[in-house]
Amino acid sequence: MAYKRPIILLIVALIVPIIAACGALTLPSRSTADRDQLTEQIDQAERRWQAQAVTSYHIAGQQIAFGPGYTYELTVRNGSIVDQACREQIGRTNWCQTNFKPEQYTIPSLFAFARSQALEQFISEVRAIQ
Repeated sequence: MAYKRPIILLIVALIVPIIAACGALTLPSRSTADRDQLTEQIDQAERRWQAQAVTSYHIAGQQIAFGPGYTYELTVRNGSIVDQACREQIGRTNWCQTNFKPEQYTIPSLFAFARSQALEQFISEVRAIQ
């Protein structure tokens, strides 16, 4: 996927408000122990999310790295996507029409993506932002 790495910052920014209750997750280096610690922190945050039994939510985000910029919104009710929107910010590249997959932006998918990026060492820090 051409946009996998550029959306890392976006994904991290999206899951951070969800895991804000867990505090800042910061690792100074990318050793195996640090990677394992980050993965465990993501797992703990996901378990806290699951413990709340949230099945309905609205999430909005913005792709801010390389490639065509876009914003999106996603509404989930009772575990199903009921509304979605993707808007390109600059130009008409048709990125949203051809590439946007709303199921990749649900909370469970974002946790899975953050975990995979931590394991591949593409991220080493997650911070709470409001």
